[in-house]
Parts: sequence; structure tokens; C-alpha cells
Amino acid sequence: MKTWKVLVATCLMIFLSNSAHAANINNISVSDSHTIQLEMSDDIALDNSVEGEFKILKDILVSFVTKDYNDSNKLILTLDEDLEANTSYSLLGIYGVDGNIEFQTADTLSGVEIINGERPTEQGILRLIIQDTRTVEVFFQAPLEEEEFDFKLFNELALNKVSYTGEQNLSLTTKHALPSNSQFMLMALNLTDALAQPVLLDEDLHNFETLDTVAPSEELIEEESEKNLEEMALNAAETPDTGAETWVLVLLTFLVHWAYLTRKKLMK
Repeated sequence: MKTWKVLVATCLMIFLSNSAHAANINNISVSDSHTIQLEMSDDIALDNSVEGEFKILKDILVSFVTKDYNDSNKLILTLDEDLEANTSYSLLGIYGVDGNIEFQTADTLSGVEIINGERPTEQGILRLIIQDTRTVEVFFQAPLEEEEFDFKLFNELALNKVSYTGEQNLSLTTKHALPSNSQFMLMALNLTDALAQPVLLDEDLHNFETLDTVAPSEELIEEESEKNLEEMALNAAETPDTGAETWVLVLLTFLVHWAYLTRKKLMK
């Protein structure tokens, strides 16, 4: 039986080595509030047919962890920023205790109890209580013996699309704006190259950050400009026929539209 298992494991390793190749994400940069650029290593064949699944997790600092000396199974976490309503989070024990929990906040963030959907078999998180937007009580299955603890708290930023942008670059477009001056983790779940072959990355987790100022997305600026033009045209169409005043509004709408198209051509 052991020989059979070894043979199966060996065949599986050979298959994986032939069907996937190791590669790297050489660089991660934030080009604007909704766009993350990935520079892939040269050994990956990329084109418009490339498909990938990634997760972007914002790192929320757990600034302070204290034991509850009236309850040996409980820790109190103080966060460096507010939890948000109706948002998905992942809490992970890094040092001093094992355990993790994924949870979704509701409309209210005061005195809310959340049960871990995956009951731990050994030491682990049974439930937590959100006391307020920056205070979370975490209850464990077994008593806590250590005195120092470290946790990671992440919330996921939804992605709209993964695009090939030329050469060895991929672009990730987020649904919501990336906040400035923040830490993030990129999780590469899977990637298929231009030959429809799975790419095995050397590292699945990558850290990156945004600076104090994040440039707004050009696509959003264009959408907002087009929206404003439509509103101006609609307002002009609804303006009563008062002779010269109506023609001034129509001319103004034309000039604004012409200026916008000219600027857009120059930017290309």
C-alpha cells in the first residue's frame, strides 16, 4: 500500500511539473485609485487570452491585543481604523495563538456576535463580538497560555476584471477605490498563460502599499465628464425658447463638448 501511494505521489509531481512552470510577479504598482499593475517574469507567455484569479486584501492594523483575565479563553483586539458595515473580513492569528475566522459585518457595528462557521478541532476561534467599530472580542476553544499575541485582519476589495496590457504586464481593476496610505496583500489564486497552461508562481502572496495620494482613475474622470455633458445638454434642451439665452446655452454646450474631445485626443 505504501509503495502504491509513493507511486501515485511521484506521478502527480511529474504531471504538475510538466503542466505548470514556476514564475514570478516581479513588481506591483498602483497606477490610479482603481488600477493595480502587475509586471510578470519573462518566462510567462502573455496575451489577451490570459486568465487569472486574484484577491486584493487590505491590511487593517491590530494595534493592541489584551487578555481578559476574567475569561482565559478571550482576547480583546483594538483596531487602528474603523470596521465598515456590510463588509467581508478575515481574522488570522499570527503569533501566540492559532485560529482564524472569516466574517461579514451587518448594518450595525455595536454588540454584534458572530459564530465561526468552521468549528476548530483544536485551539481556534469559536466566535467574536464586535463591541464597536474599533473593538473586537475574540473567544477561543481552549484557554490561552501565551502573554503576547499578533493578529492580521484583512478585508477584501472586489475586482472587476483582470486585463493584459502589453509586454509582461497585467492590470487588475478594483470595484471600489483603493484608499491612500494603506497596506495590501495580493493573493494569486490561479493564472493561465497564452498557451492555456497553468502558471505555478514561486510566491502566492505579495505585499504592496499605496502612498499618501492616489491618483483618480482616468476612466472615472471620463465617465464623470460625459455625465456632466449629458446633464448640460439636457438642461439646455429643457430651457424655454427665450431667443439669445437659449442659443448661448447651446453654444456653451457645444464648446465644452469640443474641448473635452480635444483634451481626450491629446491624452492618447
